[in-house]
Amino acid sequence: MLSKLTLIVTHNCNLNCNYCYAMGGDYGLPVGQMSKEEAIKIVEHFWNAFNGIKEIFFFGGEPLLAIDTIESLCIHLKNKVKERKIKELPLFTLISNGTRVNQRFALIAKKYCFDITISIDGPKEIHNTNRKLKSGNGSFDKAIKGISILKKHNIPFSIECTYTKEHIENSHTPLSIYKYLQSFGPNKIIITEQLDAKSEYVNNSSKEDYKNNLYNSAIELFKHAIDECKSCGTLNHAGLHKSYDSLLNKPKGISQRFCGAGINNFAVNPTGETYPCHMFNNQVSFSLGTFQNVDGPVEIIPKKEDYEACSTCPVKSLCRSCPARMYFYHDSEKIAPIESECKIIMSYSCLAMNSIQNK
Repeated sequence: MLSKLTLIVTHNCNLNCNYCYAMGGDYGLPVGQMSKEEAIKIVEHFWNAFNGIKEIFFFGGEPLLAIDTIESLCIHLKNKVKERKIKELPLFTLISNGTRVNQRFALIAKKYCFDITISIDGPKEIHNTNRKLKSGNGSFDKAIKGISILKKHNIPFSIECTYTKEHIENSHTPLSIYKYLQSFGPNKIIITEQLDAKSEYVNNSSKEDYKNNLYNSAIELFKHAIDECKSCGTLNHAGLHKSYDSLLNKPKGISQRFCGAGINNFAVNPTGETYPCHMFNNQVSFSLGTFQNVDGPVEIIPKKEDYEACSTCPVKSLCRSCPARMYFYHDSEKIAPIESECKIIMSYSCLAMNSIQNK
């Protein structure tokens, strides 16, 4: 069974975020949208090729600009369940900027049990600096309205924040942002560094100082999340959740691979072009051709054993570092471990192991 199929249902977005690796949502490609018919064809192909799909992830651009396509696919698969052509629905997941969340989507999300992530970069002034509408106005109020609609319908959601120079220059640490985002009541909080973060962005600090500060603040947050989990059973921190999952559940394949990209995860864009992961959209060297060409695993992402640094790493079997992040960090030239991230992952793993042993 395929673990995850990502449908990049549109190359359009109504935001113009400062740090967008997708170049405003179109990835440098003509703006286009996946038709209802094409979405169904793609899903049918992968369902048959892999004998089922565990998760369908809707991505963009802003995926809710293609809500008709999303709803049609959900209805199609629901009918297949009713007709007993498939046993059960896949998990539907979606990440949105929140500004297009409305009553219609809330009803769809409720009916089909969507797992939703909304992008919020923190306090209004930071969010509006980073995440502007195409008009140039901030998007915070619209995104928060979207969250309020989800809460009104009792639909659980997660929040993702991209940590940038704006946070650092305004003295917002990952921990302070985490505590702020908790006030919205999400199930889970993801805080990630922007893909192209370089030292010159942050008060002209040296790269070493920048990375050391980032490491210290990441560990501060992780320790807080462990204490929070121990004291009240709350597991909001996505990194801690992933560490516990690696330690306790030992997901299949992570001892050899960073992730399932190209093996049991694929992404298809509106033109039908297929990639091992949505992050590689329009990265020509990672194109797998049209979706009809993919009928099984494709060895296109290096394994951990391909790196000397990984071969001697004591937490190699737990590491789930993102190959796409590595690729963009190295200026789209290669996939290779990032020393500063390795340091963080090693510390996360050790802290998580200790917390389990001392529980």
